[in-house]
This record gives sequence, structure tokens and C-alpha cells, in this order.
Amino acid sequence: MKAKILIVEDQFIEAKSLNVILINAGYSTCTIARSVTAALSIIEKEKPDLVLVDIFLQGEETPRASLLRSHFISIYQDEIKKFLNKTK
Repeated sequence: MKAKILIVEDQFIEAKSLNVILINAGYSTCTIARSVTAALSIIEKEKPDLVLVDIFLQGEETPRASLLRSHFISIYQDEIKKFLNKTK
């Protein structure tokens, strides 16, 4: 069974593009989170296996953002395809 992945990205086009890449690779995705607050709520409800976090979220340098980043893997978007190819 492939992982259920949450995308935390505030840029719409990047988030949707990454979502399409993940779905085409056979992964299931959670609701896209556009903020740390939304991500924490989605994590609680949808229980993702992996969270991909934009490390440059606008206006999100708060203790909650640091908490989210410290508990989940952060990957630059251009590294996603390499990551997915390794997990196939």
C-alpha cells in the first residue's frame, strides 16, 4: 500500500502540480494545506503517512511552523520526482 501524503504549500499552481505528480505515481493525497494551521487540522483528521512541507511558506515563521517541520520531512519541490522514483 502506498503512502497517503499531505502537501503543505501556499502557492496554488505548485501545490496542484505536485498533487497531480503524486496521484499519477499512485499515491493518495490529503486535502492540500495552504498554511501550517490548516496542515495541523488536516493531520488530525486525515492522518497522513508523509507530509511534504514548503520550507518557505509566506508569513509562517512561527513556533507552529517549526514544530511541523521538526516532525515531518521537508523536501524541495524539484526533488519530488527523484524521491518518488526511489520509492517505486
